[in-house]
Amino acid sequence: MNEFEWFNKITCGGYHTLMLTNESRLYGFGSNTSFQIASQALTHSSLPIDITSQLSLLEGETIVDVDSGDYFNILLTSNGRILTWGSNFNGEMGIGTNISDQLVHDITGSFNIGESDSIIKIKAGDNYGIVITEEKRVFTWGFNGAGQLGDGTTTNRLSPVEITTAIPLNLGETIEVISTSHDFVHLVTSTGRIFVWGQNSNGYFGNGNTTSSLSPIIIEPNFELGVGEKINYISAAYEYVFAISSEYRVFVWGINYDSAFGVATPSSSNTPIEITEALSDYLNYPVIEIITGGRATTFISSAGTLATAGTSLYGQLGDTDTAILHTPKIYVTEVYDLLYESVIDHEFITFEGYVFDGWYCEVERILLSDYTTMPAKDIDLYGIYMKDES
Repeated sequence: MNEFEWFNKITCGGYHTLMLTNESRLYGFGSNTSFQIASQALTHSSLPIDITSQLSLLEGETIVDVDSGDYFNILLTSNGRILTWGSNFNGEMGIGTNISDQLVHDITGSFNIGESDSIIKIKAGDNYGIVITEEKRVFTWGFNGAGQLGDGTTTNRLSPVEITTAIPLNLGETIEVISTSHDFVHLVTSTGRIFVWGQNSNGYFGNGNTTSSLSPIIIEPNFELGVGEKINYISAAYEYVFAISSEYRVFVWGINYDSAFGVATPSSSNTPIEITEALSDYLNYPVIEIITGGRATTFISSAGTLATAGTSLYGQLGDTDTAILHTPKIYVTEVYDLLYESVIDHEFITFEGYVFDGWYCEVERILLSDYTTMPAKDIDLYGIYMKDES
């Protein structure tokens, strides 16, 4: 990477990670047992490798988005092409068979869309895929054992199938958010309507029951929202789901294993419960993003402050503690804007009760900054502070 390049998208699979840069280069590392990182020479890599050349992009074509399932990936290009690679045991690649190979496949022609339409959103579940087109058509493919494809069946689909008619949108309404889990899907529209389908055995739908559905159903009436308020963000983990409203109210439902809700009780709920006030004890700013893992949760506020909750058996919560956190642990961040060609001063201020952890290129604490002077484009460096537990 050069000094003017940075990562603007990171996506994690079961045992691999892909990172996309602002210059449309794609890096991968981790397991490659199913060709997840598109290397024909390696079984795994502990260091990021540039895999852009494996994609056979056309002249002038760039990468718009990429998303990872357990052992496969979906990529959207600026030409509207959809590329897939990795495991294909359940038809994840959407190529018409369930035979895996060490190739990157262009499946754009499988969607049967006209020249006036193009794919604008992609999302990978554990072993299935979803795309949305500009004309609001919805296609799914892959594993369907719990009805996560939303086509009314539990039949695996080796090629994309259209489920548009099962999601009746109103005039002017668009699909804004797709959130996938192991075997259920949440979809949020521009008007705040929420469609869900798939497995609901532990109340993942948030509609007050545990009845699963092979086709999309609407659940937003189960939120007690104010006039003009709507849900505009959803993040699903393996067995629980978070939502954020336009008024920055935070809701959660599902199974509360290891207090991943951010609160110790209840142990489960099949309807949304509000935890906004509980989180305000740890974050003094509205929560704008929630990153969910298996049983670990990271809350990100509008000021860049972080709080984590849930299990930290393997250090998932970002510290040396391996206990279960029944209440969130807070991380304080400070953001400074530095102009082009100015010298980056790596000095930091002190906060009583907190230990400085370093300067990072993003609030998620993934990539440490090694800049000495600002590159050609302005960037934000994040000074991360962890609560002193000594």
